[in-house]
Amino acid sequence: MSAAFRTHLLEHGPAERVVDVWSRTVPALVAFAAVVGMASANGGYFPTEWGWAAIGFLLIAASSMLVLDRIALGRLEWTMLAGLGAFTLWVAVSISWSPSFAQPILETERAVLYLAASLAVFLITPRRSPNSLLAGLLTGIVTVSGYALATRLAPDRVGTYSPVEGYQLSEPVGYWNALGILASMGVLLAVGFAAHGRRVMTRSLAAGSLLILVPTLYFTFSRGALLALAVGGAAAFVLDPSRLKLAFAALVVAPAPALVIWLGSRSEALTEQGRPLSEAARHGHRLGLALLGLGLLSMGAIYGLARAERRVAIGRRTQIACAAALLALALAAAGVIAARAGSPLSLVGRQYDAFRAPIQPTEGDLSGRLFSVSGNGRADYWRVAWGEYTAHPWLGSGAGSFERYWVLRRPTAFYARDAHNLYLETLAELGPVGLLLLVTALAIPLAALPRARHWPLGAATAGAYVAFLLHASLDWDWEVICVTLAALFCGAALVIRARSEGSGHSISHGLRIGVLAVLLPLVGFTFVAHAGNSSLAASVDAASHGNYARAEAEARKATRWAPWSFEPWQRLGEAQVAQGDLHAARASFRQAIERDHGNWGLWYELALASEGDARRDALERAARLNPLGEEIAALRKSEG
Repeated sequence: MSAAFRTHLLEHGPAERVVDVWSRTVPALVAFAAVVGMASANGGYFPTEWGWAAIGFLLIAASSMLVLDRIALGRLEWTMLAGLGAFTLWVAVSISWSPSFAQPILETERAVLYLAASLAVFLITPRRSPNSLLAGLLTGIVTVSGYALATRLAPDRVGTYSPVEGYQLSEPVGYWNALGILASMGVLLAVGFAAHGRRVMTRSLAAGSLLILVPTLYFTFSRGALLALAVGGAAAFVLDPSRLKLAFAALVVAPAPALVIWLGSRSEALTEQGRPLSEAARHGHRLGLALLGLGLLSMGAIYGLARAERRVAIGRRTQIACAAALLALALAAAGVIAARAGSPLSLVGRQYDAFRAPIQPTEGDLSGRLFSVSGNGRADYWRVAWGEYTAHPWLGSGAGSFERYWVLRRPTAFYARDAHNLYLETLAELGPVGLLLLVTALAIPLAALPRARHWPLGAATAGAYVAFLLHASLDWDWEVICVTLAALFCGAALVIRARSEGSGHSISHGLRIGVLAVLLPLVGFTFVAHAGNSSLAASVDAASHGNYARAEAEARKATRWAPWSFEPWQRLGEAQVAQGDLHAARASFRQAIERDHGNWGLWYELALASEGDARRDALERAARLNPLGEEIAALRKSEG
């Protein structure tokens, strides 16, 4: 056997094929499992969902460092990881100037999860496999959206029907705007696969998935997600070197989901709150049948387009004529809008006033809210966040501090935990350094575009990533783990595809030990934090079921796992109040206050457990920290 033949067997034999299948399958499975798993756990919003996910990513990264002989990470990957790592460290360091240890540590846990996910994906995804990563991601988004849409089309069989609160699709993520932006990213990826997929079957399935993604987006009635979709779609069109092919594919697949939306919008049972279950189910079943039929037609249409592309070569003149026609249509649309809206200055002025105004009631018809530009209170959130920054311009107030500053400075009695703008909230809480580190990390995928834009899926992936970046300036996407992971996977795909051929280097013994020396302590930190979060959640759950003895026991366990946090002592005090032990409850609330003396809720609960002057003093402290608190005012009034 010749040496050349042996080399061929090693490179193209069964072992090589196994490695190739493994390298394509694992990234897809990780992306799918991460998005679906986090989405099914309330989007990953609550701290109890972070621990095992972060540990899983950290173990994947550690295993890769142990198994691989070579890592292909290039300069962009290292820069993005350095940015995320520095941001995570800065969040942790903000403990030193934050009024409480609890919130910065929670924010650090979430940042560690994002850092671990990015590192794991970079390590397990070769340069030739970002398509597989995106395929797994898109499949996960379609799965989540499919469940959400089923709660509207078959409310008698899937989920729990709520004729008022549940009429903006939100399950399983738990928040309609988060589900909306997730579906928007899915739409952009699906159009990219439909236009540029390697196989006809892939393109057809992507076209069919739009019959799930687009109706899901519509039934969230999320205006911000629609805006993000429009901006992301424009970015994809501009960046795609084969933009005419992308535009043709979009035109071919658009009619079927558009018709589904038109049919759905004409059904009052599907768009108006308060409809009985039987009526909603009947209309949902009809729309579902139409969706299935139109989905098959859409898949057939893209199949026909793919066959036509193989047989018909579009000349240069035809391409220029089509591009000119698309440009003329865009200009005509802009002209119609300008004629109806007036001058640009007057249009901006009216939209600004409308954004600051409260959203107008639609008498239960949720379709009407899609045409409102009201910020729904965001102008107040942003004004308070800017005030927090100007009060602490160098370092910010500490990670997770916006909620308490909002309670102190809010113009209305409405509660808010987030500023509904990732960048402004980061500036307010972590100062210019924190914002710079975050923006640096998030900008790296955009820096990869010059190298990745000629990748067939590069433009669509960039469009999905841009949609997230825009939407994060309008909502609290960073706190919804499944949404941010989806965006980070899109960004990672761009960076991976921008790798140079043959980039990377062998893993030395020192590098292996160094990386593991960082990862293993992070695993330990995450495990301890998760144990504390789980004990707290168990205490709250036991109290909600009236088992106050167990609630007390779990709270005491949490004080050992999370001694820095006020919350275990707060839950312990609440359990003791429920059991009538007010003396012990007061002691527990004071322990909580020692850990967070600026928390108005702790002072209020101490007041409830106290009498006489002690109650009045505690109420006075609570009122100073929460001037518009209605419950505080009611208790003070009852005290005379």
